[in-house]
Amino acid sequence: MLTTNASGIYEILCAASGSRYIGQSANISRRCRSHTNALRRGDAECEHLQRAWNKYGEAAFEFRVLGLCAPEHLTFFEQQWIDARKPEYNKRLAADSNLGLKYGPQSLEHRKKIGALKLGKPLTPEHCAKLAAAKLGKRRGPLSFEHRENIAAANRGKKHSLETREKLGAVQRGKKRVPLSAVTREKISKANLGQKRSLETRANMSAAQRGKKRRPLSPETRAKISAAHTGKTLSVEHRRIMSDARKGVPKSEEFKRNVSARLMGRKVSAETRRKISEAKTRSWVLRKEMALSKQS
Repeated sequence: MLTTNASGIYEILCAASGSRYIGQSANISRRCRSHTNALRRGDAECEHLQRAWNKYGEAAFEFRVLGLCAPEHLTFFEQQWIDARKPEYNKRLAADSNLGLKYGPQSLEHRKKIGALKLGKPLTPEHCAKLAAAKLGKRRGPLSFEHRENIAAANRGKKHSLETREKLGAVQRGKKRVPLSAVTREKISKANLGQKRSLETRANMSAAQRGKKRRPLSPETRAKISAAHTGKTLSVEHRRIMSDARKGVPKSEEFKRNVSARLMGRKVSAETRRKISEAKTRSWVLRKEMALSKQS
């Protein structure tokens, strides 16, 4: 493989047949890598060269530098070499340059064709490693609203397989999560506001958390939770669901000891006694309402 990054003229010679391809590039090494990768994938632009590659194999081909020159002289010198050697694999015998050519945005039809060609083609571990190395340390810029909408639409309704979920879990397991900024938390809160989880989702979440020992919350977190729930009244249905969930669940001896230890020696104020009394009254009213609703 050529290692020069200079601009100039190169050829791809097939030793088995003596045929060649001549081209130009502002970066010969990069262009030759591009040729090699396309030929290995089987989607090279030059059909004659691709067929010869498939027939004779990669070992039969050699990349050579024919001459170096300034980028603005590439087309002139390429034409000189084409006229002198008459390369068999070139589609055209008139030199042309794509230097400085800018491609406009691809049409939706074109993008779909590219997607269809690549669909189902697994990347080799070597290719994955190269992609990862190329992106390592690079900070991705913010995605546009349209881009995010396209990603969301493409993933909507998709469900990860059990195997995929296990892999994702294994990757994230043990990682210390970076604390989210106040702006990010606000965005997440707005996105989830008003959304209701299905019974199936709630059951899955409950099953996932069952038996796990919850880590102790900080005083700041408890204060925030308390402030968020202050003034909120639960509906009759919500209270009934909570009551049914707790019904028949035995409290461990350790839990009872912890509660007793926390309450031991505490003196209840008049206001607290009033609140307890009101709570008991509401509880009694709730039981009556539930009994009446069952009868009706």
